[in-house]
Amino acid sequence: MDVASLGSWQEGESAMKWRVISCVTVATLGVTLTLGQKAPRNTPQYDVANEVTFKGVVEEVREFKCPVGGALDGHITVKADDGKTFLVHLASPKFLKEYGISFAQGDRVEVLGAKAKVGEQEDIFARKIERGSQNFLFRDKDGKALW
Repeated sequence: MDVASLGSWQEGESAMKWRVISCVTVATLGVTLTLGQKAPRNTPQYDVANEVTFKGVVEEVREFKCPVGGALDGHITVKADDGKTFLVHLASPKFLKEYGISFAQGDRVEVLGAKAKVGEQEDIFARKIERGSQNFLFRDKDGKALW
């Protein structure tokens, strides 16, 4: 190998090292920024002190990107026997499908969950829902999600 070839090879190797260093730096910065992100302030959490139980009828079943967790989640709207209507947060679609949990309009249910202010409305984070002889668990006794 002559001196001219050696110089070109060294310049190529140097440029390649800088490209690798740049890529690693950008990747590290991306991971750092992602890990540093926190849930939005005032994101409601399950609070066992706010647990309620009520009976009612399912008015609507839907999946949407939930403002609480930011992911696609299952929800039902339940009209309680006292006339109040609540949006009930269930779980991820994957969890619901894996455990064969589904609801339909008109289902009579008993909901155990925690009230939480989401935006301007008061929602329910489900811990347990009974439908007839079926019991569906979404959280443990401390309110920790099972999915």
